[in-house]
Amino acid sequence: MYWLFALLAGLLLTTWWYRRRAEASGLETSTKAYARVTLAGLLVVLGMSLVRAAAAEGRGAPAREMAALRALLERHER
Repeated sequence: MYWLFALLAGLLLTTWWYRRRAEASGLETSTKAYARVTLAGLLVVLGMSLVRAAAAEGRGAPAREMAALRALLERHER
């Protein structure tokens, strides 16, 4: 969820900054390409969140995290 909000806030703040600079200088830079890339990133992050939530629902998320921790500790002990 963090990245979802971070990307959205970044999009809004960057667009605001470019428009403010355009008013001050009289030279406008298009933000369409930036907005498209950021929105695509938002869709990817949202999709990843949905897939992760579905995977966690299918198996016990805490059990999966504990198994990953055990595997990490076993590798570290070697």
